[in-house]
Amino acid sequence: MISFITNYDDNTQDNLTVFNNLGLTGFTVNLHSDDATKNNLHTELSARDINCFAMSHGDIDILKDQHGNNAFDQRVLGINNTFNVFAYACNTSIILGETAAAINVNWLGYISPINAPCTDIEMNEIYTDIFSYVCDSFPNVNCPERASSFIEGLKSICEQKNEELYDMRENNSYEAGISTHMNMRELWQKLKIWLESSGESIENPSTMNW
Repeated sequence: MISFITNYDDNTQDNLTVFNNLGLTGFTVNLHSDDATKNNLHTELSARDINCFAMSHGDIDILKDQHGNNAFDQRVLGINNTFNVFAYACNTSIILGETAAAINVNWLGYISPINAPCTDIEMNEIYTDIFSYVCDSFPNVNCPERASSFIEGLKSICEQKNEELYDMRENNSYEAGISTHMNMRELWQKLKIWLESSGESIENPSTMNW
């Protein structure tokens, strides 16, 4: 699996800091900071059947590389391999995800802005459990049933971790900010999955009421 994580402002620096703190395994290629370019990504995706976990800034039709280019342009999306992308970035499942699925990519991304993860050391265990689930599970999402199961699993773990945060506040051991509690909810509720096999999208029913 590829980790593709930019680092050019406060939010992307927070993404990379949290990723490095978690010690996640299973990545054979790490494209971080200045290595997180669309050309490097194209090279790695072209060389093997491999999935990609990405953290950066995004918009409705772009996930930005280190230099602000679209990391998943037509050249990158148009390689012969079918692969999965989990995009921790704002808005990419509005247009880019649908475009990717129309070519050959199962796209797991967000339909609105999403907060950068909190860098407080007290959050390490919580984010480790969440992102371990994401990285273990998203490569297997290739049909509506698995997409729905992935979202329900993510919802379950995020709700559990949010309760743990409230318990920590009650015990006076740690008080998370409002944006962190929001992050526990938006991680699953703003997620929209586009499937390359059918071109359909899957999201939690409550997403429409967010």
